[in-house]
Amino acid sequence: MKDITDLENGKFKHPYGLRIDKQGKIVVVDETRDDVQIFTSEGQFLMRFGGRGENNGEFRSPTRATITQDGDIVIADSSNHRVQFFG
Repeated sequence: MKDITDLENGKFKHPYGLRIDKQGKIVVVDETRDDVQIFTSEGQFLMRFGGRGENNGEFRSPTRATITQDGDIVIADSSNHRVQFFG
């Protein structure tokens, strides 16, 4: 079985939360991969961040994303019982 951390960018295991920012970028939270991926409005992969853990920038079952009026990304990190802000 392939380790979920080995999945390619732009691939998902269990996408759970999705938001679109003012510039049209698409933010997708993957609950199983414990990461966040960002795409252009056309679907082109831009970046990925996160990973399983309890430190800042890491997640355990992230479930929701929102984007503030200033463009910061806020992730609900459910199993770590917190929210994290990324600017």
